[in-house]
Amino acid sequence: MIATVRTPLHRLVLGLVLGALVAASAPSFASAAPVRSFRPVAVRDGALLFTVRAIAPESVTRVRLVLGARTYPVSASVVRAALRRRGLVRARVVEATIARTNAAARRRAARLRVYLKPVKPVKPARRGTSRPAQTGDAAPAPAATTGAPARPAAPAPTPPTTGTKTTRTALATAPCDATWGTFSAANIPGACWRPYSDASPFNRPLPANPRLDPRSAEMAATMVGWGKPMDPYVGAADTASDWNHPIYFSSPTDPLFTVHCTKSWGTCEVEGMQVRIPDAARAAGGGDGHMAVIDQQGGWEYDFWQVQSKPQGGGQLTISWGGRTAVGTPDADGLGSDATAANFGLAAGVVRLPELQAGQINHALFMMIKCDGGGHVYPAVGNGSACGAGTVAPKEGARVFLDMSDDQIAALGLPTWKRAIVTALARYGAFVGDTGGSPWEIELESGSTYTSFGTPDPWVDFAKQQPGVTEWRGKYVLPFADAVDWGRYLRVADPCVSQGTC
Repeated sequence: MIATVRTPLHRLVLGLVLGALVAASAPSFASAAPVRSFRPVAVRDGALLFTVRAIAPESVTRVRLVLGARTYPVSASVVRAALRRRGLVRARVVEATIARTNAAARRRAARLRVYLKPVKPVKPARRGTSRPAQTGDAAPAPAATTGAPARPAAPAPTPPTTGTKTTRTALATAPCDATWGTFSAANIPGACWRPYSDASPFNRPLPANPRLDPRSAEMAATMVGWGKPMDPYVGAADTASDWNHPIYFSSPTDPLFTVHCTKSWGTCEVEGMQVRIPDAARAAGGGDGHMAVIDQQGGWEYDFWQVQSKPQGGGQLTISWGGRTAVGTPDADGLGSDATAANFGLAAGVVRLPELQAGQINHALFMMIKCDGGGHVYPAVGNGSACGAGTVAPKEGARVFLDMSDDQIAALGLPTWKRAIVTALARYGAFVGDTGGSPWEIELESGSTYTSFGTPDPWVDFAKQQPGVTEWRGKYVLPFADAVDWGRYLRVADPCVSQGTC
């Protein structure tokens, strides 16, 4: 089944084998450089496995493996190589050492310490320094006009008066009353548009005081114990660091492709189907190679995983696996596709740039976590990589949310973009859709949605102007991990909430 390959070993391809470890403790190093510490995610085949994320490879100066009272040197160069491939760090050690780390308590005590160069924040760009302001630069999109809320719809968040900057990039976005079928690369949906119908679980707000999963506190404690969420980054379009979802809208004049799936896992839903895809459309450059194509005329969203070959002008589209889900119809729910572990559509829960520009997200989010609790709950129909015995974690399809009021969020004084994400997590929550995150993360729209057509990545222009954003080699990190007190507010809803039965 496809779930067996969407594990950290698939998502984060094994990156390195560490050299022989010294027998004695290495000398200590006095340094003012920042240090990141990572716990092993597993012990497998005589190796400790570490998930190392959100670090620029060139910022690594040295690495040390800490096992109990001993510290072992690790080659920084091979760690950098693993990070460039978003690799899972595989630390192979001698048998006597691995035997000691097989005990759960000792394994938890092991640490991979990564020493970094200081990273200086980029000063926010001033408006108007690159070009004159254009029509639509700062005009927020109207609130969504459709939906089936379980509680009264709240007004759009009011942007703070200080501490935030809006984007200079003028995207060609369609108005809220745009006719379905007119979307394209030159006319992308605005902030008020959301995929699927009002009845989709992704588009239904949480009720007041939603029932909690009986093990909500334990699940939240597990996630908080893993660490803070990963800060999303942009600027990775068309590179191997892009693990996000590009979304394209096709037209009847686009080239015709016949889909071929290469994995022998059973029946591939889209095998042999013919799909029109914009000629310039590209899959994300990371190992998942995701690509979503929305056929507005046929009413289908085609979701592809690991696009291997897409010839110019049409022909055979070779992928590892894929699926499709209805879109633009009254029964469209974004479920039952087959390009993520939970079988959600690739457009489901993705945060799009027009939404952050407007400061409003009117749907639930897509969440990826390090590992899940095994199995799935509604609305998921597929499984990811389980954490293993003894770990209480959310299952695929679990709805994680922030138990916060609008007033509590407003009191935080967050920049507009961050406030929009936190508000969405409080009003709608986030559905666990895949495993491999470090420790968990939300899904952004891939910049390839725009750069495939020759447009400079507008995500980069947006990020440059936000306070607190840091840059390294063209990638911009949006500081999200410290948005709220996760240990205080994180909850997991009972599956009956998403089903509408409680």
